[in-house]
Amino acid sequence: MRRFSFWERLPFVARLLMTASLALVTAGMAMVYTSVRWDAREAKNNLQAQLDAELQTLPASLSELLVIGDFSTLQQTLDNNVLRPNIDFISYRDTSRVVLESHDKPVEKLAPAWFGALLEFSDLSGKALAKVGGRAYGTLEIHLTAQPAINHIWTRLIQHLSILLLAIALDFLGIWVVLRTGLKPLRALDQGARALEGGDFSVRIPLKGSPELRNSIAAFNRMAESLENLIAEQKRAQEELKVLNSTLEQRVDDEVARNMQQERMLIQQSRLAAMGEMIGNIAHQWRQPLNALGLLLGNIKDSYDFGELTREELDSQVATGTVLVHKMSTTIDDFRNFFRPNKEKVTFSLRRSLLEVREILHSSLIAHNIALEEDCPEDVMVFGYANEFAQALLNIVNNAREAILARHIENGAIRVDIRRENGFGVVRIRDNGGGIPEHILTRIFEPYLTSKPKGTGIGLYMAKTIIENNMDGRILVCNRDGGVEFTLLVPLASPVGSI
Repeated sequence: MRRFSFWERLPFVARLLMTASLALVTAGMAMVYTSVRWDAREAKNNLQAQLDAELQTLPASLSELLVIGDFSTLQQTLDNNVLRPNIDFISYRDTSRVVLESHDKPVEKLAPAWFGALLEFSDLSGKALAKVGGRAYGTLEIHLTAQPAINHIWTRLIQHLSILLLAIALDFLGIWVVLRTGLKPLRALDQGARALEGGDFSVRIPLKGSPELRNSIAAFNRMAESLENLIAEQKRAQEELKVLNSTLEQRVDDEVARNMQQERMLIQQSRLAAMGEMIGNIAHQWRQPLNALGLLLGNIKDSYDFGELTREELDSQVATGTVLVHKMSTTIDDFRNFFRPNKEKVTFSLRRSLLEVREILHSSLIAHNIALEEDCPEDVMVFGYANEFAQALLNIVNNAREAILARHIENGAIRVDIRRENGFGVVRIRDNGGGIPEHILTRIFEPYLTSKPKGTGIGLYMAKTIIENNMDGRILVCNRDGGVEFTLLVPLASPVGSI
């Protein structure tokens, strides 16, 4: 907790009065001290000059009386001279040891004893020989008192202090009058501030007082007006927010439903695209068995026409046809299982996922002279949705195949590397199909974005959704060495329960 000093606890008026009083008292005391010291020094000089003058003139005025030895008249003369200012007493000592003295009445002491000591001002006395015609008749001693001068200086001091006190009183009065009128606007400011603190933002203060106070009051009024406008704007915003909140839940529900509908449309489009690709690949897989089956039927017909069809020949041809039909049926089962979605995550082999993709695309890749190269030093087991991952891998490999065909690349090649890196199973798919334009590369995973004339633009979007959203992995893409490189990262898993 902060500790306030005595000065910080004083109100503004007390500070102002105390400061003005200290300044006035300090200046007045300095002036009084200087005046007193000056008066004392001047009084000392005057008293010394008077003593010097008396010691010179008084013996000469007594010369005639000294010659005739008229001591009675001499005494009377001394009594008259002792009445002069500042002379305390005068004594005359004759050579015959006759002593004459004259004392004045004691001077009343108006100043205290310490005052004279402070001034370092004391009585003066001096002696002079009374000579006539070079003959010394006696010694004249004169004593001057400093008390009248001290009394005079003391009186002036009292007068100065009285004037100083009067000045202080007038100063207090003037400050009080000025503050009484000048503090009214300050009190109004204080009351206005308290009103603002209490939530009354309509308070305004009349423009009164000094120019500085009027400027402060004007600034306060502007601040209060700004606060009032701000509060009014805030209230309007709160009302609008209430209205918005009242409809927000319905709007959110509508938006969620719209997004779900869009997601379902994307999934449906993805399924349709996958089905189209599946049918195309089935056609590639069936072409060879169908050709063989057609040749088989032709052989049976020719043998029958030429009378060469025996029971053994018929059974052999039927057995061969049965093998071909079974192979075609197996192809359909393989495709159906491949595109069946998983309901829960399992541990599966990346090498097996690549093998399934190879089986599906094998005939199409062979037909177009595209090599699918594999580099998998060890089998890598990951945790996720096996079929969905295989579909994403199939989509990327199939896109590479289509890019190679679209650019008529001779000796097309697709290379798939499988590694174990930093807790992830990593699959890198690289082709030599010419790469992706840079302006499309940064947006390649956006839905409905495609560079293929008949593409849907949802294959890579769904692949990204499967890898990142469903399997907590990552999918990256970049152009490299005249082609595209996709990198799939899937969390590693224990081989227990693998498929």
